[in-house]
Amino acid sequence: FGAAFGAAFGGALTQRLILYGEFFVHTIPNPTFEGSGFSQTLDGKDVEIVGAGPGVAYYFMPLNLYLSGTLLLQQVQKSDSNSSDRAVAVTKTGVGCSLMVGKEWWMSEDWGIGVALQLLLGTAKDPYAEANWSSKAGAILFSATYN
Repeated sequence: FGAAFGAAFGGALTQRLILYGEFFVHTIPNPTFEGSGFSQTLDGKDVEIVGAGPGVAYYFMPLNLYLSGTLLLQQVQKSDSNSSDRAVAVTKTGVGCSLMVGKEWWMSEDWGIGVALQLLLGTAKDPYAEANWSSKAGAILFSATYN
């Protein structure tokens, strides 16, 4: 379990179709590392997945239920939460996607609040080895939308 933050800014092409740009950070303490047939929890380490890119959302009205997808440029950063200097290892910039399904309720003529489920997938090259870092993260999100 970890923390997720994202912000998206854009505009409506139609009443149901939205284009936007998104920025996000997912922080995962003590992540599980898997590779070559083994699995290990990295105690005392944090992994952050940071990315940005363009996306599209489609609203199913009158339910105010939406599906969205974002194509991302992302990096994976690993740091040592037990070290005072928090030495950071960073991947090269890779690609990924964010997929969401959410539901919003109107609080006023312009504001809606809601909940969403997010799936984040990506890959980026290790700068020091011939290896790729694959990232998978999920989140339950609170959303606030100004229209």
